[in-house]
Amino acid sequence: RRIGGSVQRKRQREVGQDDERRRRGEHWKRGLGGAGDDFWDRDRAGNRLRRLKAESINELEDGQEISVTDWRNSVIHPEDLAEVEDRMRQHVLGGSDHFESEHRVRNALGEWTTVLARGKIVERNSIGHATRVAGTARDITLMHHAERERRIASEVLDSMSEAGTGVDRDYRFVPVNHAFTYITG
Repeated sequence: RRIGGSVQRKRQREVGQDDERRRRGEHWKRGLGGAGDDFWDRDRAGNRLRRLKAESINELEDGQEISVTDWRNSVIHPEDLAEVEDRMRQHVLGGSDHFESEHRVRNALGEWTTVLARGKIVERNSIGHATRVAGTARDITLMHHAERERRIASEVLDSMSEAGTGVDRDYRFVPVNHAFTYITG
């Protein structure tokens, strides 16, 4: 009777811990979805990649799961694959404390978007080899386009032979290009 009671109490504690983990996981998913980041989980042992889109995280839907081979062949841009895999390999082998990569992936419409992916090893086997790596991915395509536009505008202004200037918030003149500085000294 004592043995049965202790087994039952142990089982109740385990169920409570599982419920607590599940509850924390749901809160984490909602917060992650609110930030606009996607969640990914790479099962190295099963050669599978699971992804929860930010929109579906809030609805707590199941994410899509594909083989890593299919991901390599149809999702990631071929020109970015080698570097992404190298960064993942460095992390898994202990060369970095986390995985981070900016790379292009194909979205649901078939268009290339740029993502910033970050992750860490979340599970190891009995001999210490990484079996799962999980993390987030954020679409930074618009940020890349805006940076490109700023760079182009800056190059145009710098290459102008006419003086260009602007004013700051305190209405002080601010040189915009080299011609202004050359002319005004």
